[in-house]
Amino acid sequence: METYKYIPICYIFMENIHLDLSIEEIIKELDDKNLLYLTTSKIQELKNNILQKLYLTREELLHYHKVLKEYRYVDEIDEIKIGGYIRWFNLKKMDSMKLTNGGFIIDLKQHNENIHIICKNSMNRVFNMILNECIVFQKMNQQEKILIKIIDYASK
Repeated sequence: METYKYIPICYIFMENIHLDLSIEEIIKELDDKNLLYLTTSKIQELKNNILQKLYLTREELLHYHKVLKEYRYVDEIDEIKIGGYIRWFNLKKMDSMKLTNGGFIIDLKQHNENIHIICKNSMNRVFNMILNECIVFQKMNQQEKILIKIIDYASK
């Protein structure tokens, strides 16, 4: 009996995106993106738990769930991807808690025990925020969404 090194197991067609991946490639991709244990429901649960801790009104909570639908909560440096789009709540401004418009991550720097995330917004303004002082949500790209759908399907 012959064994084959590459056995395609997954074909996904989505908006002209075609993935042809083996089990090993899927697992490596999930691990590289820190998505290995994240399902859609787990992402929602984490997001909900974090938003609940902000003591928002019911209307605000529903609004932020809607606005952050395609985002996931990130709190570790290895989860943050340069080029990704993030939005956050600044914990230093608890009296006027609101979700920022956000920006694209262009760099990460460590300074005095803090991680600074350097961002650029749609107006080409460059600014930085400190990871430890914010609750950060990163928008999932198309590839991450597909990988999470694979995890959802596999966990059924």
